[in-house]
Amino acid sequence: MDNKEFIESKPFELCLPTKEAKELRKVLAITNESYVFDFTDVKGIKVGNLQYYNFHITCPTTTFANAYFHLGILYAKHVLPIYQSRYKKNK
Repeated sequence: MDNKEFIESKPFELCLPTKEAKELRKVLAITNESYVFDFTDVKGIKVGNLQYYNFHITCPTTTFANAYFHLGILYAKHVLPIYQSRYKKNK
């Protein structure tokens, strides 16, 4: 299996609450300036007062490792702090 087939068959999948989903959309907009990400976000389940969104992200370019690294850095900088603060409050 070549890289393109692998990436298309194994997308980067996330399920995030609304606040984190909004921030991830901003991160994807930033990363799409340098790389081409194909992504879909679908409204998922609702748990309590949290609406979750399912993301399927692929990068069909030849520099997919750099693209995913760039996405990961921005995800850690913008989305993870929101996610972590939400669960620190619940402890």
